[in-house]
Amino acid sequence: MQRWRGQVDDSGEFNRAVLVSVAQFVPGVGLGRRPGADKDTKTLHRTLSKLGFKVDIHSDLSGDEIYQLFLEESRRPVKDCFLAVLSSHGDEGCVFGADGKPVQLCRLFSYFDNENMENKAKVFLVQV
Repeated sequence: MQRWRGQVDDSGEFNRAVLVSVAQFVPGVGLGRRPGADKDTKTLHRTLSKLGFKVDIHSDLSGDEIYQLFLEESRRPVKDCFLAVLSSHGDEGCVFGADGKPVQLCRLFSYFDNENMENKAKVFLVQV
């Protein structure tokens, strides 16, 4: 079994994880607060860090900010594996940004179909 813990290659690349958690929504969008989201994010951060991932946490992003974040992440180098967690309210094929704007998952996934992510494991976990 391959172990990724603490592995960084000569180029300085490492396995990366991005956690996007939307717990608080803009008033008036009709989506309730998600009180357990912060605890889930902290637990995931601790667990993924122990597995050797460099973990970035982003909280309460708008729909456009989520699109921009994933576009930027898709262009960054990664050693072997990129893992993303999206935690928000959602509907079929989408999650909602803090502004209530739907974020289409297929659009996010399409960003990673590029030369930089070729032959890399890409894992997306969606909790809605």
